[in-house]
Amino acid sequence: MWETVSSILRTWHWVPRRCPRSSFALRSYAERPVLVAGDDHPLASRSAVEIMELHEYSFVDFKAGLGLETVVSELFFAAGINRNVAFRTSEMDLALALVSHGLGVAIVPEPVAHRSGMHQLSLLPGKPSRELALISRTACPTNPAARAFLQLTADPICPTEGMPPAARDGASQLETFI
Repeated sequence: MWETVSSILRTWHWVPRRCPRSSFALRSYAERPVLVAGDDHPLASRSAVEIMELHEYSFVDFKAGLGLETVVSELFFAAGINRNVAFRTSEMDLALALVSHGLGVAIVPEPVAHRSGMHQLSLLPGKPSRELALISRTACPTNPAARAFLQLTADPICPTEGMPPAARDGASQLETFI
């Protein structure tokens, strides 16, 4: 059984959900979740942890139905592991504060863990990740605020600009993303 679970986790990647056919993915990003632990936590001195080891620790988790909680629940379900949830919140700052006070560990996006300054541990085996996307109803948003936001994220803003309308309509249409 452990070999099967280990094999599943080595190749684990959260499969994006379907988006409405009339949606367009303007940007997509891979995001890796990591475990964070407070200074005095037994895991604080480590750089990585096996998912299988986490059943014995208390978790600070997010409320059911939130994106990150759903991803974490699916990860533990795939591993056949139950987690002991001591606290639930819908606020990242509160979750990090509870972890920093030693009231549990949490799985958060790697950029959040890095900014928090807390001890972060890679999840093993494999490196789980999820795909995030900026979705729009059109391939090239006409709203100036949306276009300005996209300029901050990466270039080009609209990879379909300059294409004939028929080609543009289907060029970046999203069918199986998110």
